[in-house]
Amino acid sequence: MEKRDSVEKWSPQDWREFDRWIKANAIIGSLLAAGLFAMAVASVPSAGPADTAAAGHSSGTELTTASSR
Repeated sequence: MEKRDSVEKWSPQDWREFDRWIKANAIIGSLLAAGLFAMAVASVPSAGPADTAAAGHSSGTELTTASSR
């Protein structure tokens, strides 16, 4: 079976369009990766205090305030 769009048969115009398409996808992928990285970095400080309470390193004030109600 023969390939429909063989790369060997591409015209210079096809190569320019393909290069533009690759560059556009690389830019969009880089922006998405930067956004994910920014969200990961932004979430790091907010996870700090809650992790210490969940790990059992709390002073026990949560239990006394809950039992005093």
